[in-house]
Amino acid sequence: KSRRIPGIDNVQREILQMSYDILGEDEERFDPPAVQGVGPKERAMQLYGSFSEDEKLALLGQKIEMLQRKQKLEEQKNGHADNITTRLLDELEAVKSAVEERRASEELKAVERGSRGADPEGLPRYTPGLKSSSPELPGKSQR
Repeated sequence: KSRRIPGIDNVQREILQMSYDILGEDEERFDPPAVQGVGPKERAMQLYGSFSEDEKLALLGQKIEMLQRKQKLEEQKNGHADNITTRLLDELEAVKSAVEERRASEELKAVERGSRGADPEGLPRYTPGLKSSSPELPGKSQR
């Protein structure tokens, strides 16, 4: 057996590597997530899943108003609003405008659909962007 101490090129690195198991920064920074229970999406579905679209829109409006009040208080207190509050407010306002645009679009589509009347019997429903696989109409020539 050789009782010689092995040669080390970088003593400082070797000492640091040997001390990893006792340094505090190597411990877990956060508690491990709970195995039992539901995640945030499932919890949101439990809380808000039974809401109607109007109730969801009203809740969104309340949250926007709360953030606007918070932003005004921050501006009075600090002279500027918090970036996180501003970003969250912008995102919620974008969601609200998207919902309102979708509703307006659906209403306009329903009005136009009603003004066109019913589709003839046997004719498939028109879907924009979908190419028809039906044969060409009689009297029309291919080009």
